[in-house]
Amino acid sequence: MDFKIQTAELEALAGVSADALVVVLAGEALAAGLDTVVARHAQAAIKLGDFTLKAGQALTLMQADGIKAPRLVLAASGK
Repeated sequence: MDFKIQTAELEALAGVSADALVVVLAGEALAAGLDTVVARHAQAAIKLGDFTLKAGQALTLMQADGIKAPRLVLAASGK
């Protein structure tokens, strides 16, 4: 498996072309300016109890609507 680190604008993450889009979320709330599509998926997962913003939490979403990458990985780093 090859890993490649790319940087992208916070508000344009949904359009990143990759096999997996890994978004590391820091803090106790979603960042202002976070891509609205990514934020919508994160908020839905939090509301359902599938994900929290506590350090060490991770969630992989497959074929997430509006995300170009076939996998969206949400990871929380905590405060």
